[in-house]
Amino acid sequence: MTDLVESLSSALDTREATVRQWDSRYLGDSPFVLLTPVQRDQLGERLKSLRIPLEALAVDLLNERLRLASFKVGGSDDLDLWERWNEMGGPETAEQVQRDALVSGTGYCTIWADETGQPVALPESARQCILRRDPVTRRVTVAFKRWFEDNRARGVLYLPDEIRILESASYVPDGGTIPANGWRTVSTIPNPLGWVPVVGITNLGAVTEPFGRSELGGLVDLADAVRKVMLDSLISSHETGSPRRWSTGVKLEENETGEVLDPWAKGSQTAMAEAADAKFGQFSPSNLAGFDTLVGMLLRQFGAASGLTPSMLGLGSNDAISADAIRASESNLIARAEARQRAFGRGWAVVGALLVAIRDGAEPNRIKVSATWRDPATRSEAQAADAAVKLHAEGLLSREGTLERLGMTPSEIAADSRRVAAEAAQRAVLAPPVVQTPPGEAAA
Repeated sequence: MTDLVESLSSALDTREATVRQWDSRYLGDSPFVLLTPVQRDQLGERLKSLRIPLEALAVDLLNERLRLASFKVGGSDDLDLWERWNEMGGPETAEQVQRDALVSGTGYCTIWADETGQPVALPESARQCILRRDPVTRRVTVAFKRWFEDNRARGVLYLPDEIRILESASYVPDGGTIPANGWRTVSTIPNPLGWVPVVGITNLGAVTEPFGRSELGGLVDLADAVRKVMLDSLISSHETGSPRRWSTGVKLEENETGEVLDPWAKGSQTAMAEAADAKFGQFSPSNLAGFDTLVGMLLRQFGAASGLTPSMLGLGSNDAISADAIRASESNLIARAEARQRAFGRGWAVVGALLVAIRDGAEPNRIKVSATWRDPATRSEAQAADAAVKLHAEGLLSREGTLERLGMTPSEIAADSRRVAAEAAQRAVLAPPVVQTPPGEAAA
């Protein structure tokens, strides 16, 4: 068992370095690899970094379209599970885990019971977790989490039959590296699930990429190019921001060290010379429009690679755009979101099965759960409502189906149905009684 922990800890060292690099790029941290030595000397300490968070924009705009709508258990919506999911902060958990998956390739979620025995799902950092799968069944066989606390490395080893709480035998100073070896077991907890309670939400890449693929892989070079051009434009703007003047036929003055004095060095607005052939002038200001053109071209390439529309990148016009035109322009981004929904849905289905297993005391492998998603497309509410109402009027959709087509979740539909039933019952109570006239009196 010690060899297993040390092996996982060593693998996590390598994986953590990769995750940190992707996290840094997500935050917009980029070395000025295209900055020349001359430009570095010109900048000095005045511009240490230039953060243009294009990578974060690409990830966040995709992630906000990946919103779970419900969990289906055995083919039917489980409203109790969905209510518990919202109570435990499930939407926020999903957002964090999916962001890690999009940035680094894999996000992690642990499932267990809280102090009241209720199931709970918690997000885990991709820097702290790693798991291994069976190469044939792809089922998770073991997971490992570690962190630093009280000058010791702490860890948890998740197995199908037990969970081991670990700590490092050696003292780790602040800022030190967590050792790969020297782990010892502090306590052991039985795992009644028979299943490793750690789920990896993977952004699928090649079959040979067990940790998935980052969405930023094909974007960082284009983002660096945009930063380079923006930096050049800032340097050019700085150098040409003040008028560049020239003079001829003027006697040059020197200080005591022999250095030529600049007649405008002190901000003087007037230059004087006794020589009759003295001339003064000013260079034409630099035209920075070329930088704007080049940045626009690079941003369009970035949009083509990421699926972002020109308006999302600040390149759209101010003219009004119809809903159909917006939907058509977002077709690439919508297709990407639907592909991620299919990939992430497998992991969230396992999360749902483990939550149900804890709630019902059942075996996870006997529970069939599927995750459903909200529509990732930008919709016109008026057009969607008009189409849904017409389908309902023709009898092609039930009331519940109409509400589902309008984007309401099963729990929202159930709550609305209860309100409709309550309003109908209230109208029946408040309605005046119908008085029937006896037939003999009506004839008279």
